[in-house]
Amino acid sequence: MKFHVFILCSDGASVDPATIASVHAQRGVEIAGVETVRACGGPTTPAARGMAAVLADADADLVALVRDGDRWTTRDKLRAQLDWLGEHEFAAGCFHAADVRDASRPAEPPGCADFYAAEDVWSESRFVPLSTLVFRRRVLASWPEWCERPLGHPDFVIPALLTSDGPLGYVDEPWCEIASTPSDAMTDLEMEILERRFAGSKLGFRHEARLERFVAHHSVELARACLAERRFDAARRHLWRAFAELPLATALRAGTMPLRLLFAPRRRVS
Repeated sequence: MKFHVFILCSDGASVDPATIASVHAQRGVEIAGVETVRACGGPTTPAARGMAAVLADADADLVALVRDGDRWTTRDKLRAQLDWLGEHEFAAGCFHAADVRDASRPAEPPGCADFYAAEDVWSESRFVPLSTLVFRRRVLASWPEWCERPLGHPDFVIPALLTSDGPLGYVDEPWCEIASTPSDAMTDLEMEILERRFAGSKLGFRHEARLERFVAHHSVELARACLAERRFDAARRHLWRAFAELPLATALRAGTMPLRLLFAPRRRVS
């Protein structure tokens, strides 16, 4: 079985040499092609085509992803994943652990289970490092147009689409080093809620119950964070959103002090 490697990047103008070197260092497998692919929602350039185009043209059975700036740290990574997929024909793909540059602990999925289904992808925050993922090209032979929009975040959309066909296997081996990117936890969580609502609307709300629980749970967490910063109007907005999804569960989780926000008068700016 042949591989096609997609290097996910912003514009493809300048790809990290270490990323490319780690791809070409792979042994024991046939790599049909290596191509830079723009991140979902990013600009199309001559150097980096969109996912739909490269998937349509890929002449391979398997697709391996790696982000520009990340690197595979063992030459047998693709061989090991090829062997794993050969033993688990029912799986849509597989991913593995990763060492995070400048971090004290590796990137691991919740529970470190052997397999993750659609229910897990919709219930947990993004947990599949794309630079560790290999999947069967036939599963994503057709790339939906809506995935190219800014809210079609690949870290969630790709695992969500793959697990619609079958589970993703997990191998607890750190065969990759990924870059740590500075971010704001509250902003990231807010974006995850928006992304999931957007994806849910495009996929016919097949996972509506899990989407509701995710939105309610994390909206309460956002409300708590805003409350700690004395941003009362923002806290109230998050709490109302949680109540709109799951009233009883939100009431039990939120406790009495945050609930006062729902009925407190809005603060006026003089």
